[in-house]
Amino acid sequence: MKTAVLALALGARVAADTCVGTVDVATDSDVMTMQVVRSNHSKTTDTFYYAGPVTVEDGVLSPGMLEEVISGSRNGGRAYLASSCEEEIYDPTTYAAFDLLDKTFTYTTDMSNADCGCNGALYLVSMAQNKEESECGDYYCDANSVCGVRCSEIDIQEGNKHSWHSTLHDAQDGAGAGAGYGGGGDEWNGPRDFTSEQYGPGGNTIDTTMPFQVSVSFPTDSSGQLSAMNMKLEQDGKSLEFG
Repeated sequence: MKTAVLALALGARVAADTCVGTVDVATDSDVMTMQVVRSNHSKTTDTFYYAGPVTVEDGVLSPGMLEEVISGSRNGGRAYLASSCEEEIYDPTTYAAFDLLDKTFTYTTDMSNADCGCNGALYLVSMAQNKEESECGDYYCDANSVCGVRCSEIDIQEGNKHSWHSTLHDAQDGAGAGAGYGGGGDEWNGPRDFTSEQYGPGGNTIDTTMPFQVSVSFPTDSSGQLSAMNMKLEQDGKSLEFG
């Protein structure tokens, strides 16, 4: 993953309450305090599917949940990590760009309140390299062009207390290559790398009514290019490994 950023002259003007708190990201040699930047709410849709503002309390980042579907923005539950934050400004030169090649990223997640139809996600996109403001006004990009700009996307976590997906996308591949468990419909089936007996409420490996640890590793090949995304979900000495 490249870590270069593009210097821009101006950021995008937005509504207030942009800077919502900080979280610490630890490396082998340092602890980086990152700003949590709330997404822009300028792109509206017909319905707002329960995703409310992200909050940070005691270093824990929590996407909000609304009690009802209302008209408004589709982006209420999204936030970005950045080196700095200024109210009413989005500046892509501040967005975090971690070099994770040949490294492992670990965090703790709590899916106990994320039920069917909810997608609690943590993913990497190349916003630090994006110089297009996008339809959302905050330089957001992803592999499905949600805000009108495509870029590579690594979905470390997409899921809820019943399902889990981890997916690699290049900028033109909205479907991507993924692994995990759950999901499906009339014309598609989600991955089945483990079972609902192993992962879910009361699961015998990952009981999603309780927090669990997520580790993702990014090994490289002999030329230094990303070769895989290896996932590990762990709780009380038991684990699910896939990728």
